[in-house]
Amino acid sequence: MAYHTYMTEVSILLGANETIAKEELWNIIEFERRLAEISVPEVERIDTSAIYHKLTIADLQDQVPQIDWMDYFKTLVAPMAIDESEEIVSYSTPFFVELGKLLEVTDKRVLHNYIIWRLVMDMMPHMPPQYEKTRAEFRRVLLGVLTDRLANAFFNFRFRLFIARPQRFRFHEFFSLFLKEIAGIDA
Repeated sequence: MAYHTYMTEVSILLGANETIAKEELWNIIEFERRLAEISVPEVERIDTSAIYHKLTIADLQDQVPQIDWMDYFKTLVAPMAIDESEEIVSYSTPFFVELGKLLEVTDKRVLHNYIIWRLVMDMMPHMPPQYEKTRAEFRRVLLGVLTDRLANAFFNFRFRLFIARPQRFRFHEFFSLFLKEIAGIDA
């Protein structure tokens, strides 16, 4: 599975033991699969009036006791003071109920690893160049996408070429110039 391979390669780059990482990462993938299973399909989220649910923080705490909602909302609106009688609107109450159940049965280590993995995923576009190869290969397999840097270079080169040479040119000339300038290959 390309995603697991990608996760493992990134983890190794970050210093993880390959054997341990492979096993731990399968647990993250399983957790992500279970999250997907409890997610409300997008088509059911289109009509917001159908999923609009006004309730107090105390009511939400009763429905989803696995999450400390008071702490969450106090942090969210700080320095404003709120209490459990504060009314909120939730468009995701059924998901939160299922999420609470999932959190209850999921090993804390998996949750911690999942949070760290999500942080790493968010940081990947900003990581040093040695991480780009791994990310690029994953994006190529998954999406058929060039690396971000290569795609940007291609766009910038193409733009300069059109500005500098507005006359018609053949594709193979364009591609040869691109390979020579960007990849250092004489074609």
